[in-house]
Amino acid sequence: MSSPVVSVVIPSYNHRRFIERAVDSVLNSSFSDLELVIVDDGSTDDTLEILRPYRAEPRVRIRHQENRGAHAALNVGLSLARGELLFVLNSDDSYH
Repeated sequence: MSSPVVSVVIPSYNHRRFIERAVDSVLNSSFSDLELVIVDDGSTDDTLEILRPYRAEPRVRIRHQENRGAHAALNVGLSLARGELLFVLNSDDSYH
């Protein structure tokens, strides 16, 4: 499998109210040569349940880790990214 042109990294912690909108904004974009790397930083809400259906999407990779803070989650996501270009999207934001 070739590397995608773009990697979008979403670090998240307890953002169940927002995460679906953030993920959908990436996957529904007109640009399709991308991967989405989501790093859940030990959420205690049901963020992982919200993300479960996205596991079937081949462009999505989800990593769950023990809570280590936003910067640690971001660094993990960036280390997993395979794209030529990297974008960061906060889990309570969305692309237009």
